[in-house]
Amino acid sequence: MLQAELRTRQQRIILISVIGLLVVAGLAVFLIMRSRNHKQKQQLTQQNIDTLLAERIALNTKIEELNRRHTVSNAETKPFEALPAILLEKEDEKRFRKSFNDLHPGFIDNLRKTYPDLTSGNELLCMLIALRRRNEEIALALGISRDSVATSRYRLRTRFNLPKDVDLNDFIQSML
Repeated sequence: MLQAELRTRQQRIILISVIGLLVVAGLAVFLIMRSRNHKQKQQLTQQNIDTLLAERIALNTKIEELNRRHTVSNAETKPFEALPAILLEKEDEKRFRKSFNDLHPGFIDNLRKTYPDLTSGNELLCMLIALRRRNEEIALALGISRDSVATSRYRLRTRFNLPKDVDLNDFIQSML
């Protein structure tokens, strides 16, 4: 009778061990799948941001090229009113902000808490810098001149009270 009870206990221990291992394995698979899904969502969000910016950059590059060609070909004829650059429209800006916030949650909220006097344009510039965009890409994405980007960057440095030896890009990257 003792041997039968001992076997029953051993079987229970083995059964509990097997169930425990299955639970741990299932949890590990779940966590791995969750991590993969999260990475895929991040990649998709980054692709959405890249596509939106690439479209805006391509459009503004074409506008610049058309303006340059028209100015060269009609230099001596009639005055020419240049086509304006296309800014991020409200819907595009909303999509961009949402995608950016999905990719870097809390960045804008933290930026607003730390620097409440930032404008919407300042926030956009910070987001583009955080995405490691070059000044030329920023200018084309926002539909502003390269000089305006440089001026905006200077004003951001002033708002952030950055010493001259601190790089604005590094400072913004550190906030991610």
